[in-house]
Amino acid sequence: MTTEPGTQPVVLFVNGEPVSTLNPLPATGGGGGGGGGIVDQGVGSGLPTGAWTVRISNGSGFLAPLTDTELRATPVPVSASSLPLPTGAATEATLGSVEAELTTANANLTDIQGVQTDGTQRSRITDGTNNVTLINSTPGGTEHSVPVRQVGAAVLPTGAATETTLSAINTKTPTLGQKAMAGSHPVVLAVDQTEIPVQIKGLLQNDLTSASVSLSSVRGLNVSVVEPLTAFGELLTAHPTPRVQVDAIYGLLETDIDTFVDGVSGSVTASESMFTCQTGVGAGGYGVARSVRIARYRPGQASDARFTAMYTTPVANSLQLAGVFTATDMLAVGYRGTTFGWLRRIPGACSIQRLTVTGGAGGVETLTVTLDNVGFNIVTPGALSTTATAQLIADRVGGYTGWSNSLSPTSNGATVTFLQNTPAATPGVFTLTSTGTATGTFVELEAGAPNDDTTGFVAQTAWNVDRLDGSKGVLNPSGMTLDPTKLNVWKISYPWLGAGSPVLSILTPDQGWTVVHIDTYPNAYTVPSSRNPSFRIGWIAASLGSTTNLTVKGASACVSVAGVLRPFRNPYGISQTFTGVSTTEYAYIIFRNRAEFSGFVNQREIIPDHFGLTVETANRIARARLVLNPTLSSTVDWQYLDVANSSLEYATPTNVTITGGQQVGAVSAVTQEYFTGRELRLAPGDILAVAIRTASSTATVGVTANWQED
Repeated sequence: MTTEPGTQPVVLFVNGEPVSTLNPLPATGGGGGGGGGIVDQGVGSGLPTGAWTVRISNGSGFLAPLTDTELRATPVPVSASSLPLPTGAATEATLGSVEAELTTANANLTDIQGVQTDGTQRSRITDGTNNVTLINSTPGGTEHSVPVRQVGAAVLPTGAATETTLSAINTKTPTLGQKAMAGSHPVVLAVDQTEIPVQIKGLLQNDLTSASVSLSSVRGLNVSVVEPLTAFGELLTAHPTPRVQVDAIYGLLETDIDTFVDGVSGSVTASESMFTCQTGVGAGGYGVARSVRIARYRPGQASDARFTAMYTTPVANSLQLAGVFTATDMLAVGYRGTTFGWLRRIPGACSIQRLTVTGGAGGVETLTVTLDNVGFNIVTPGALSTTATAQLIADRVGGYTGWSNSLSPTSNGATVTFLQNTPAATPGVFTLTSTGTATGTFVELEAGAPNDDTTGFVAQTAWNVDRLDGSKGVLNPSGMTLDPTKLNVWKISYPWLGAGSPVLSILTPDQGWTVVHIDTYPNAYTVPSSRNPSFRIGWIAASLGSTTNLTVKGASACVSVAGVLRPFRNPYGISQTFTGVSTTEYAYIIFRNRAEFSGFVNQREIIPDHFGLTVETANRIARARLVLNPTLSSTVDWQYLDVANSSLEYATPTNVTITGGQQVGAVSAVTQEYFTGRELRLAPGDILAVAIRTASSTATVGVTANWQED
């Protein structure tokens, strides 16, 4: 009997013996199920369409259905041909297809079994996200890649740059390598190499053609300086030559500092190495400290003024300033009222009036000199010549309010020159009247006009380079915040030539000069920026009606001229012989730099070159002293050397002695005294007296003097 796969054999018994060819199943039954017989299967009706119920006997009785316990304990034969399979289960047919696919995959993987390097990996790109579309699915050559193209608009990450944002960035960073300014963005260039090839271009010597610039054999860049050059191509340089230097280390030295106060509440002092100018509490009070020496302007040579200054908390109706100035011109920094800023004063003018005495006093009489409607009386001691009358007027005891100062008034011959103290209009009358015979007439050499401290004032908040406000923006590149109540170092540079732009700078805490404001002048005005750019340097505290004590302090100051100083005018000289020189010292010749020159306030300096002394008498020794600004025992008759071209006046008085002053030289006959290199200078109003005496007896002495005027 053939056994189907997965079935178990079943043994049928007949009459106690297994069914076999020797013991077949009976064909018919003998009834009752016992003995042999024939099995009647009935009439055939074809194969059954459903399951048959078959009772199985083990020979001793029919087997009952198996229980669940019996099924679990004993394997039950099941036919696979009738068991339903799970969905997707592999069959013989599908296993064949899988085997074919595995064979193909194995062939494709054989060429990537080795180690892969960058650029050789192969990947398959799909369009599962619908972001790409396959254009060519057949790889070319040995490549297993396909070109792709974007379908529709790709979704960008949040904050990603677009063409619009890139154009906005481009407007803010048009050029790389420049200093970042306000509103710009820093740009970082990633460089992964030690050297960056750079091509440098420049203009050829014709200044027109651009070409690559070559390096020299020592790896240096060949460059050409275009300016400033001499006519032969040498580089032009200039070193500063100091002309004025003052400090408060040793207090108020009359040789260095002039002081001016109102006489009521203002003051000028020096302590702890600081000049201190104060207004006091009186309305109109002032204190001014300025250098004795002048920084004389030299055409074509710029000047630099350097100084320290600190100021008081400001109030209205006042001035607190430091810088370079005269009575009319000024370049300064400080407060005008409550506003801190830069001041280029629009100059007014000091009135200059000249009286010519046409008739001397005939005896004791009263003279009345009227200056701008204000009269001043002088009583003559008796009959006087015109020259003596002029000298008496110039030397009036008590002076002339508003017209008396270190420069005014002065007499020369029969004339008296009055110089106004403060620039102002002078619409009143100027006359000389007398109760006797004295007469005279006035001539106006220069009309008075007030200064303008408003038009040329630029507030700190409007400075055009660095406003020192701590904003660190475009108008505060230094990042410095100015505190005017602290001591700061300032510099004012002025080239002038009539229209040069003054420049204000400050020394920042890192010791670097920073330009804060440029007073742009060229191509903007029709008149010079200053009337006369020969300045003194100093500090000013002035009340214009305020009653708060204001203080301006400074430690030191300097004015330098760029380049070497050389005389640019021809020198002057004078020679005089004096007889009867005795053992009594007298001033035999006196020189003065006058207050007015050519109708203007004089700012020229007289620079002595050398002085000579000779003795004509044998066996005599003469000694001479040169004394600056002594006090004369009596008036002298001044006269011009060259009124049109020289600012020097001289006098040769008789029996005039001197006291005080500064002795700047001494000689003994026969000798010459050279002052070249000694920096002896006569400012306007200065006098230099040559006082001579002999060791014994009398002698005839010759004196020579030579000087430059600057």
